[in-house]
Parts: sequence; structure tokens; C-alpha cells
Amino acid sequence: MPSSSILFLLPLVPPVTSSSYLNTACPGGLTCHHGGKCSTGDKLYSSEPYALSSDLPWTEQLNVNNEHCTNCHEGWGGVDCSRKYEICDENDPDSPTCFNGGKCVKMGIDADTGSFDYMCDCSAATALSGEKYRYAGQFCQHIEETKCDDEMFCTNGGVCVSVLGSDGQYGHFQCSCPTGRKGAHCEYLDEEVVEECTLKCERGVCAKGFKSYEYLLGSGAFPPELAKDLISDSGEHCVCPTGYTGLTCEIEVKRCGPTKYCYHGSSCIYDSMGNPICDCNTAHADNKSYAGESCEHVATSFCVPEDDQDQKDAFCTNGGTCIEDPDTRHEGCICPEGYSGDLCEIKADVEPTCSLECENGGSCRFGVKGVKDSFDALGLAIYETKVIDGMYCSCPSGFTGVKCETNISHCHASGTDDEHFCLNGTPCSKEDPNLQGATKKYGCNCNSSNDSRDEITQMLAGRFCEYAVTEFCVEDDVRGDSHSFCTNGGKCKIRNKYGDNK
Repeated sequence: MPSSSILFLLPLVPPVTSSSYLNTACPGGLTCHHGGKCSTGDKLYSSEPYALSSDLPWTEQLNVNNEHCTNCHEGWGGVDCSRKYEICDENDPDSPTCFNGGKCVKMGIDADTGSFDYMCDCSAATALSGEKYRYAGQFCQHIEETKCDDEMFCTNGGVCVSVLGSDGQYGHFQCSCPTGRKGAHCEYLDEEVVEECTLKCERGVCAKGFKSYEYLLGSGAFPPELAKDLISDSGEHCVCPTGYTGLTCEIEVKRCGPTKYCYHGSSCIYDSMGNPICDCNTAHADNKSYAGESCEHVATSFCVPEDDQDQKDAFCTNGGTCIEDPDTRHEGCICPEGYSGDLCEIKADVEPTCSLECENGGSCRFGVKGVKDSFDALGLAIYETKVIDGMYCSCPSGFTGVKCETNISHCHASGTDDEHFCLNGTPCSKEDPNLQGATKKYGCNCNSSNDSRDEITQMLAGRFCEYAVTEFCVEDDVRGDSHSFCTNGGKCKIRNKYGDNK
């Protein structure tokens, strides 16, 4: 049965009146919860309305100081009426009972009996105090005793043990169970007949039951596919090591600041205000591209990229349709109802205001600016700043930079991968006009900038004409000699006379 075919969660036990939550103090010190009445002696668990199991740990506690509680309100049991339970089907004696806030889930119809099959979803289980504990077991009856990491925990005296991966490095945790116990969390008795866990995990450990994403909730946007990837056809999931999540641990995830996670291999960076941002430009797993606050939305269509973009950076998510202008510039996406944003990555009909002031006809967008990998690898200052207050500018042809503040000329060398470009309004020039085809190379003419700069900043140098003059090496600081100057704060060793280009 596919995970998406889970029918529905049963409704909660009907709420009882406020008086049911009054506590009653017993003479010997026991407190009865949820309408329970004080009684002396041992509790008779056979009188409880749910089917008893040989592995319900609290049934071993018969009294507290020779006292126990009776007449617990419906949905509550235990020696002090604090143990929450939900009977999945009161008309079926073989139907499970889920404890500690675990929820009954219909998994389909049994072909032999015609009745529903149920499983307990332990992801919602909570201790009486309201503290967040995790539970395991067929009936969510075993509480977390030892936390290994965000997903792995051990019950019943199990001990966390680190296991090396195939590369010899730390891989994941697993529980070393005491004698008499087995299972991913030590949740089963040795004598219990439990089918082998067969789900193929990309990482981590296979376990029975539903997967919990509790630790990820409330920490930024959440990948929509995780909401349905809770359990496999065979009723299993994978317990993932730190850095991964998903039903089979297929999604890379990393903490980004105190309140956010970044998904699908994206990077955590900080903007000029010190705010954590997920850079989706690195989130390109399995030839897929991602967008969104946490890079949670996968590309559903690809568009024509801008001059300084890779194909992987021009796309729409959530069924959006590409918008292209006459110059084939990717201008964003037409989004389906319920989504907005240039990539349809915002789950709202009304898009927030993008307020970054763009130059040279650029368009403001949310996120981190992406450029071609080959450009990014050069480490040029123009590409160091990729986000300002969570925004950047999408540039028209001929401009680049986070605010489209820099002129760029693309020198497309036909038949080669040796693409070249020139910055600051300088033109491309052939290094040898006589070369043709695959041997043709380009450079930049830094003496011919058409950028509207003042006299001093029009003097340029560098492979891409990326460096502006910071000091002229001419006597009396006469300007205008384009061959005698320093960049990047360099100091002149010798000052020439005006007109001397040595």
C-alpha cells in the first residue's frame, strides 16, 4: 500500500468535561488524574477496557504506597489514570490500542476478515507533563530513555552505539539492546514474532511504524513531500543519521541558525544583517533544482537562462509556467492558484514586497543570486555578494552583480567551452584575429571602457578588466596615462613623467 493511500486518522476521543481533569489527592500520597477515585490495594488491570499485552510496562506497577486509582475517565488508564489510550476498533477484539497519545491509523482492509487493519502512529505521543518524549513499539508503549541524535533513540535500557559508514567515517547510531530485547529502538521482546524490516534505506536504520518529523517542524519551511512520506507500503521507515531526513534518508538537511533548516544540499549563509539564509544554488541533487525559504520546493519546469545563469538556475516550481521576454530573458513564472513568487516558491496568493533597488533595469527577487559555476569559481569580487537582506536582482542582458550594477560583455568562443567575458563596459577582443574555430581565444580591451565612470575609475586592469585604478604612477599625480597605475591599493615603485608609458 503506497504511503499516500493512508485513508485518514481517526478522530480524537471526545473531549470530557473540565471536571474530568481535576486531580484527586489520596491519603497515601498518590494523585489520581482524569476523574480517578482513590482506592487501596493492587490495581486489577484486567478491568481496563483495552486488550492487555504482555509488554505494557506500566501494568507491572500495581500500586503506589498501597494505593491505586479506579473509575478513570474514558481514554485514560494506569495506576493513577495518567496513561492515555485510544482503542482503534472497539468491535474488534484483535484491534490494537494506541497509548501515550499515539493515533490509530487505518491502513486498509484485511482481505480475510473484511475489517480494517490499523497501526499506531507514535509521532504524536506525548508524556502527561506535556514534555516531548518519543515513543516506540506496536502500541507506542515504550518511552524514549536515551537520545542518540535527532531521530534515533533507545528504550528499555538500550545504549546508543555509533556505526561506521562504508567510507570508514561515522555513519549513524543504532541501539545496542539488553538481553531479552530487540528492534531498532529495543521496543520488542525477543520472543515476539516480528517481520524482518526490509525497507532499503539510503542511510540509517530500518524501523517499523510511522516516521516522525517532529524535530523539523516549526523551523522554517518544510518540504511538502515529507508530509506524505510517513510510512512505506510494508509499514516501515528509516531512522536517519544527523544531516539527513526523508522516508529512506534521501534528503540532505542542515541546521541554519537557531530556527531554520536548509534542505536538499543547500548551503547556509548569512546576509548583510546577519540573518541566516538558505542558498538554493548548491541544492541541485539528482539533476533537480530547488527554491523556497528552505529550498523545499523542487523544480517542475525549466526555462531559458539569463546570460550569466546556468540552466539549473532558471526554472519554476509547483507547476508554474515560464515567462520569457522577446530577448529570451527568464522573467519569472506564471503561478497556479495558491502560489506566488518569481519561481512560484511562495505558498501564498499575494507575494511579499521585494524592495531591493535594482540598477540598469534589473528585477528584484527573493533568495540568493546564482551565476554560472564557471564564473563563480573565478572568485571575482563582483560575485562575492549574492544577497542583500534576503534579496537580489535579476539582470537584463549586459549587466551582472547583486544589484545589476556592473556592465558585462560575453565573448562566446564558437566551438569551445572556453567562454570569456569582460566587465565594466570593456569590449571583447580576439587575442589572435587569425585563429579560427575551436582555437579562437578572447581577451578584453581594458582601454576601451564605455562605462559611465569618472576619469580615475575608467582605468581598468585584470583578465576581465575587473580591477579599477587606485593610484596613478605619474609625477605630480597627473591622470590620464592608462599604462602607469596600480590597482587594489598597490603603491607605485617609480613615478613616470606624464606621457612616459614605462
